[in-house]
Amino acid sequence: MTRLGRGGGDVGASEAVLLAVPGTAVEVALSSVTGLEGKTVLDATNLYGGARPPAGLSSNAEYVKSATGGPTAKAFNTNFASLFGQIADARVRPSNLWSGDDEA
Repeated sequence: MTRLGRGGGDVGASEAVLLAVPGTAVEVALSSVTGLEGKTVLDATNLYGGARPPAGLSSNAEYVKSATGGPTAKAFNTNFASLFGQIADARVRPSNLWSGDDEA
């Protein structure tokens, strides 16, 4: 495992990349990383409130895929965290949902 900080770095030797930055920082974060071409990226970003994905795209995952050309999957998404307190009242217990490219 190689951890990159705010200064970025090279992920060319990595098999996969976990992108865990604030949702509004995706473009800046990826611009400081080299070796991303074709890499599998696990997108753990979230957009809250009025935050929007990069212009012309429907999600950060779509931007990541366009920037890397590799498979992309959403991971550790907290979009439904506000509902956790209601799990006990659910008719059916929640389970996992896969959202990503088949290759990811």
